[in-house]
Amino acid sequence: MTNEELLKKIEEAKASGVTRLDLGNEGLEALPPEIGELSKLTALNLWMNRLAELPPEICQLVNLKKINLSYNKLVALPQEIGQWQQLEVLHLNHNQLTDLPSEIGLLSNLLALNLGNNQLTTFLPEICQLTKLESLDLGYNSLRSLPPEIGQLTALKRLWLDNNKLLLLPKEISRLYRLTFLNVRKNQLTKLPNELFQIKSLLRGVFDNNPLTSPPLKIVKQGMGATRRYLAEQARGNMLAGKKRC
Repeated sequence: MTNEELLKKIEEAKASGVTRLDLGNEGLEALPPEIGELSKLTALNLWMNRLAELPPEICQLVNLKKINLSYNKLVALPQEIGQWQQLEVLHLNHNQLTDLPSEIGLLSNLLALNLGNNQLTTFLPEICQLTKLESLDLGYNSLRSLPPEIGQLTALKRLWLDNNKLLLLPKEISRLYRLTFLNVRKNQLTKLPNELFQIKSLLRGVFDNNPLTSPPLKIVKQGMGATRRYLAEQARGNMLAGKKRC
């Protein structure tokens, strides 16, 4: 799609007051500032283009509930992103992001955030302000640690952290009492916090391809139930040993 064609499509969308616009897989390398004039948009699809940056005017789309920016070449996001107060779903996977603006923490209605397959090296603490978040994908990045504030994401149900460089998980992860799925495969974890297995809602955990020793990987591979039983037996054994010493 040429720039002229894009401007025409934006003008037509503005005139008709559309609420959904699909600009996916159009070979777009840039967006004109006029994109910000589509004030009635609630859903915008821009996936599979060649966008390296976003004009700040796109953040004037304050009624957006869903935007798909996956499979582009984005290296940064505009600070004005905090204006997307109504946004519920944000797809940014398969880009080239190395950092995120702190204003992402202002997206107070966000339910799903997909940041997989980028180049992030740090977990932005402001993400932990997204207390309505139910799904968070940070797989295939280069994260080395998680902040203890991750425990504030108490609405979280699904969490992907696979294919990173994590050395440990903070014990505060046990505060995610609604978590049903956790993927931390292919990291550098040698130990999982016992508190993790106290999350009663956690039905499935993917822990393979880690040098785990505690709990042993052979136990973890048997599933959540087997791991919980193993830890319970370990705790009972430690308690009995403590009584004998007394």
